[in-house]
Amino acid sequence: LITNVALVWSCLERYNGEFGTARRTTGGGASGARDAVGACTSTLSGRAGGHALAGATMHCCQMRTLVAVSLLAAGASAAGGIVHIDLNRGSDRSSKADGSAQRPFRTLGGWAARGGATSGAAGIHFGPGMHDLVSAGGLKLDTAGDAAAPFTVTGEGPGLTQLSAGVQVHGFAERSVQGDGAGRAVRQWHATMPANTTYFRQLFVRSSTSGNFSRRLTARSETMTYDHTNMKNPQFAIVYKEGQVMASYHNQEDVLATLYHCWTATTHRINNINASNSTLTLFQSPHVNIPRCEHASGKRFLIEDAREELDEPGEFYYDRGTRELIYLPLPEENLADGKFEAWAPQLIAPILVTANHVKLAGLSVLHAAADMDGFFVGDCDGQSASNLHSGAVVLNGSSASQVTVNNVEVAHTGGFGVVTRGAVRDVMLSRLHIHDVGAGGVSVEKPAETTDGSAVHNFSLVDSVIHDGGHVYKMGPGVMLQNCRGCAVDHNRIHDFFYTGVTTGIGFNSEMIRDTTLSFNEIHTLGQGQLSDMGCVYVWGGNQSGL
Repeated sequence: LITNVALVWSCLERYNGEFGTARRTTGGGASGARDAVGACTSTLSGRAGGHALAGATMHCCQMRTLVAVSLLAAGASAAGGIVHIDLNRGSDRSSKADGSAQRPFRTLGGWAARGGATSGAAGIHFGPGMHDLVSAGGLKLDTAGDAAAPFTVTGEGPGLTQLSAGVQVHGFAERSVQGDGAGRAVRQWHATMPANTTYFRQLFVRSSTSGNFSRRLTARSETMTYDHTNMKNPQFAIVYKEGQVMASYHNQEDVLATLYHCWTATTHRINNINASNSTLTLFQSPHVNIPRCEHASGKRFLIEDAREELDEPGEFYYDRGTRELIYLPLPEENLADGKFEAWAPQLIAPILVTANHVKLAGLSVLHAAADMDGFFVGDCDGQSASNLHSGAVVLNGSSASQVTVNNVEVAHTGGFGVVTRGAVRDVMLSRLHIHDVGAGGVSVEKPAETTDGSAVHNFSLVDSVIHDGGHVYKMGPGVMLQNCRGCAVDHNRIHDFFYTGVTTGIGFNSEMIRDTTLSFNEIHTLGQGQLSDMGCVYVWGGNQSGL
């Protein structure tokens, strides 16, 4: 019965149906079906596979009849219906695979290779397991639904259906080398990445000792304090203490220097190292000049992505030239049990929404890459990581309005969890779990024009948990509302960031925030000795009398 009810729900998602007051809030599977069992009356409206079901009323005793009708419609073709992607039952090779519930595709890339496009479909349902987004270049949702029947992307539930923007590392081989300073052997695992792998600065692993993914750090120095700013070049150069910086590094073009300031920490490529006067010169100026925030920063800095700094278990180094990945495993990690996994994030947009009336539910979105252009291009300073425009889920422009994201996990990523760009309207984010992110949880960006007609309207973030961020962009806040009219951030838990909990407005501009409420949010564990000039709620200048 539970299986049949789950199938009924899969069909009802197309019809936008409800069983009485028992709304479907999970992404599918038995739990969603169990929620529906207790309600015995439903009114259906919509169309599937050419079969009209407008205004039909049924009772629980009639469920099997509806299942038979829906199976016939889905079995005929997935065209105009839900496209099913199933790692366990699907096939990308069989000529009979058509994306129906009975003949699903195995992968998103397999569907794309058959000429798959979201146009002509009512949605996509992913079965359980880890689904590869990389081979398909990400999931671009450019087909609009309508108010009665939004285009849906659903799964079996967070943690059950996982969409990965990373590639799994294969072929690790263990080596032991001398070099921990005490004459002891250090374990190293080496693997060669495929030729089409993009450069990555994050690694996510899980093993038999932990069923969950955890983040591993690039090879880096300890956090140090430099001597002083080189006042001949105060925007770009510091004078380091003896022994802190090497005269040169392997693949120095990939080595980074991170400097702490007040409200931000900036990451730079290295322009030059002058060992004769101990001067480290950076690309990209942090802000007005480096001394501006030395009273708060303590002159802290570190070197990262340097092979010479690979010396602590849990660190890794990826050599762009040879494609060799070197990982120093933790003591409890081993290859013998076959349960160790490592995933390297790739530079794709995992989910990009460019259409109206779209609904995402019941998914985990994992392994989005760290987009370093926020530091390397434009404003390196980036208060609240406003210089970063990428996320695991991106709603792009005014065409991405009337979008609902419900019961979705976003985790183990390099940027924001969810980003809106442009003048989106009527967006509801609810029951999200966003954690282990490179920047912040949610970013609502300022459109190019911020008049009433082109501003963000009616954005809501409710009943969500957002925590554990700032791992790449340390100044990433839990939530950033740059521009909003009639928006709400209510009943959320936001904690464990290195900067602010919720920031509103941007750049001391007026009229950014109107008729917007922040209420009943639990916000705690911020700063944590990393940054300053911050708060649980930071009102970033301008007239925000409507907040």
